[in-house]
Amino acid sequence: MKIGTAHRVRYFSIALAYVLVLVAGLMALVMSTAKDRANYLVIFSNPFGNSRIEIGFQYYVDALEHLNVPPAVGIVITCVLTYMILAYAWYAWVRIYWIESLLLFNFFVFSLFNYYLGTSIRMGLATALALYGAVQIARGNRKFLVLVWISGLFQYGTIPFSLIVTWLVLTQRVSWRIHKVFILAASIALPLSVALILRHLGLSGHYMSYFNGSEGQTGRIFPFTYAFLVLALVLSSFKGEDTILRRAAFYGLPFLLYGIFSGVAIFSKMLIPNIFIASMVITSDYWNAYVKNVGPNFRLFFAVALNGLAMLYALRAYQYI
Repeated sequence: MKIGTAHRVRYFSIALAYVLVLVAGLMALVMSTAKDRANYLVIFSNPFGNSRIEIGFQYYVDALEHLNVPPAVGIVITCVLTYMILAYAWYAWVRIYWIESLLLFNFFVFSLFNYYLGTSIRMGLATALALYGAVQIARGNRKFLVLVWISGLFQYGTIPFSLIVTWLVLTQRVSWRIHKVFILAASIALPLSVALILRHLGLSGHYMSYFNGSEGQTGRIFPFTYAFLVLALVLSSFKGEDTILRRAAFYGLPFLLYGIFSGVAIFSKMLIPNIFIASMVITSDYWNAYVKNVGPNFRLFFAVALNGLAMLYALRAYQYI
């Protein structure tokens, strides 16, 4: 018997509530081992003490402080909130059986996104907001473009993604063939544009370190995420409906190519929304074919096994094991 949409949402939400408890426990478990946690504990203790922290995140932390939330608890709450927003963005787009949807989502979060869930917390929350807004826009609700731009107040790294989404909204009626030309032109223009812009911004040494490769080269993104994005874009080019989300995934190509060939660390951060969108797009593209060729028992076993590996990988990334 088929389960109605309302029941699927309810079952997903109930299961998600249990998973959020586990996520909270995991984030508390790695409080003393995950990178940047000491810095975040300071930020959550004194939200306006660091002038480099974006104003939206400062006021968010300040609100927690006024609620007398301890810094460690505030970090856990933020990580759980990021996970929850991402989960509902995923579920709004990926329409598959609820338990398999949650398992597959959890696998992608802890394999592709774990750095931004538990380490680069500001970027994680900002990306979650931007992705949720982008999914709602792709579903026809353009007012969520405001949320996409608000994400940049939490971390500047989502601003390129906000520009991409805005561009795609404005050019929604332009054919995909023309957009391919734009992507090619952007791939050529990006290295020249970065050099030109940096000369006029007068950034401090802290921010310039992300452009000269002296910081974040191995920590900002894991190498297989580049490979995943390449594979996802190749697979996505063979099938699927032409949507804003699909186009947004492909607009990550200029940043991907420049990041690979230049080694500039900051482009890793800029790519994470495109990478997560790519995971949603290829799941939607190929899930029906997967279901037709793989039995439900094996699918469930395989999903659970993948989740186990992803959790172990995340614990290693958080330096707990």
